[in-house]
Amino acid sequence: MTGLERMNDIVSEAAEAFGAPSVSASVIYDGDQKDISFGCGKDTLFPAGELSKVFLSDAVRSSGMDIDTPVVERSEWFRIRDAEASGRVTVRDILLQRTGVPEHRVSWFIQPQLSSRSLSEIVRHLEPAYGFRESPLRQDHLFTALSRIVEDSTGTSWEDVVKSEVLEKISAQSTYFSWQSLPETERANAAIPFYSSYGSLKEGTRWMTDPLAGGGSMFCCASDLARMAEKKRIDRCTETVTVRERDFFDYPLSLIGAEKAECGDGWFRMEFLGNRIVCGTGSSGGSRVFAGWLEDHPLSFAAAADLDGTNCAQAICLALCELICFGEARDWNGRLRSISDSVLAARRRANSVLLRACNDDVFPSGCTGTYFNEGYGELYFCEEYGRLFLELFGVPMRIYHTEEEICVLDATEVLGRAVPCLVSEGCIGLMLEPKTGKMTEFIKKD
Repeated sequence: MTGLERMNDIVSEAAEAFGAPSVSASVIYDGDQKDISFGCGKDTLFPAGELSKVFLSDAVRSSGMDIDTPVVERSEWFRIRDAEASGRVTVRDILLQRTGVPEHRVSWFIQPQLSSRSLSEIVRHLEPAYGFRESPLRQDHLFTALSRIVEDSTGTSWEDVVKSEVLEKISAQSTYFSWQSLPETERANAAIPFYSSYGSLKEGTRWMTDPLAGGGSMFCCASDLARMAEKKRIDRCTETVTVRERDFFDYPLSLIGAEKAECGDGWFRMEFLGNRIVCGTGSSGGSRVFAGWLEDHPLSFAAAADLDGTNCAQAICLALCELICFGEARDWNGRLRSISDSVLAARRRANSVLLRACNDDVFPSGCTGTYFNEGYGELYFCEEYGRLFLELFGVPMRIYHTEEEICVLDATEVLGRAVPCLVSEGCIGLMLEPKTGKMTEFIKKD
């Protein structure tokens, strides 16, 4: 495989540099596939997260579904908060993520017991960040809804459509649709996920994305992801729209030498080191995957690491791309670690600005109890020594007063950030989706 003789070194060096216990990578160059893994096997399963969307999107386009008819004409249950836009949303709008509705990730963090059917319906209660078709913005709930729309249109499950239109065509070996769908024998083959919580490693979870369906529930190996990328490289049918970097990426793309980002069907196309790269990333529960292809080279690639938030998988793939383009690769491990550290430092600074303003004022009695929001479900607030806590995933998160009578929820262990909030009689507001700029209000239940 010309230019890829160093692939083994690139993968092993990344695993060591990032401290990832399990790393798997796969490349297809000019039709030949090569797989390398450290700490796991080439068919070890990783949660695909966001990249689940590329499987569903490809199945939709390959199936011949009409993607320009308003969704409500085939799925009467479908609604978003903007009543006028609800009647205009098409499958194409969902594929291009241009409805204006952000991901509202916390809404399914809080309600992990939801079914995909329930999750696809709560979007009607969630605040948009942009106007309809104003700008693309990452969304999960609407891809979950798309799974149901596919079923309404075809009369068969979205899983069967993806099997026939995608998995069988790429001869997928280890791809599943959810944690619950994994046979017991395969669960032992799934990498144990870890995430970095302000410098310390903690074991993640593998079940909580199941309600997302085609929006993020799938599990697959790096080898299958590379074959999926190769299929799209050959098809070249991805439709894209220009995106605002801040709405999809953790850092400016210029830091990795990329620019002019577009999105479509779950992939991102951008200029990269004088070439065109199409790529996608997914993270879930403490693992991260990265996959894509170079448009002007016969290269498709994928990598997976059981350590979220460190860009290990991305470092491997970018190094392989540079190796193909220029015959050598820079220290992407160092560059991506530096970027990860910078993102983490920025979050810490933002948190500390809020938390430094906090004092130990006690809350008036009567704040405790169960609060409800139609999109986010129930939250329980408890009191200890006059201090107010929200308990989520077994983690008690304290709400502080600030000098300006604004409150702050210290949710850094769960959400990675402090959350502005307002506490008033019978209502607690939390800024759970910063892109909307609005508080999500939870009303106290009797």
